[in-house]
Amino acid sequence: MLEKIRLLRERVEAKAASISTESELDTYRINFLVRKGLIACLFDELNAVPASEKPTVGKQLNELRQRAQSLFDEKAATLKSKPTVSPTLDPSLPGRRKFRGSRHPLTQTLDEIKAIFVSMGFGIADGP
Repeated sequence: MLEKIRLLRERVEAKAASISTESELDTYRINFLVRKGLIACLFDELNAVPASEKPTVGKQLNELRQRAQSLFDEKAATLKSKPTVSPTLDPSLPGRRKFRGSRHPLTQTLDEIKAIFVSMGFGIADGP
């Protein structure tokens, strides 16, 4: 069991060192830190360990979980503090045109109908 813990510790540290994006950080959290993660599976296997070894194995497991959590927190902090690259303003570019909008489709249809009736000789009157 101690060998499994040692191998998982090496895997946790290697994976944490290779994290460079938010999605990789989330994958790391899912693989190691959630209830169904690899570290939690080792805690489930703690029941099969003889009673004389449980204190040392439990201590190693707790240290592994704390180390994985601290590595996760460090990477999360460094990724959040990384400045995002924003495009710079180029004053030599032309300005943006304002959106002028358009007429409503029903208004356009009504105007076409009025034009047809006016061309046939009818007049348009407003009122009740």
